[in-house]
Amino acid sequence: MFVSPRTLYCLQNLVNTDVPDLNRYAVGILNDVWYLPVTEGDPEYYDALEIIEGIQTEVYAMPIYAYTDAYCKRTEQTVFADGFHIAEFIVPDDEVWELQAIAGTNANRAQAIQFDTMESSGVLACILHKGVQSAAGEPVYWDGKIVIKGGQGIRIVYYSAVAGDTVYSDLHLVRLVPFDED
Repeated sequence: MFVSPRTLYCLQNLVNTDVPDLNRYAVGILNDVWYLPVTEGDPEYYDALEIIEGIQTEVYAMPIYAYTDAYCKRTEQTVFADGFHIAEFIVPDDEVWELQAIAGTNANRAQAIQFDTMESSGVLACILHKGVQSAAGEPVYWDGKIVIKGGQGIRIVYYSAVAGDTVYSDLHLVRLVPFDED
């Protein structure tokens, strides 16, 4: 989100007045209509206080990126062993990607498929979606927008795959480059 300094100032003031309002932290619903706010006797009360106390607004100079090279990266792989199969995509060190959608398909059978991101060390960073195909050849999708920097990666995990299965992985990407105002 890009906003002017004036708008940012207004938003910061609104956050500071809204976050401490305990009515914003619901612990239940009454008659499928009314939300019950947290009170001092609720176990969630201290969680709400922690959030309230932890809210700090910091302003950073963020680089602005421009879109370039929008494309779909499709791979076809053969599963070599029973179990799970991982399709892994590493962002080159000198690039920044905006991942906009992923699709995973096993052409031979329905199975659970998980989409996640990895840190540069290969450690799981975030599970984006886990879904189950309803039939062979029907893909599992995730769409959204997430920026992934050089050295980080994207994984598609095909659970309960069988040796000889053919799996397809589609990444819909936009490569980002720093925007030069000149």
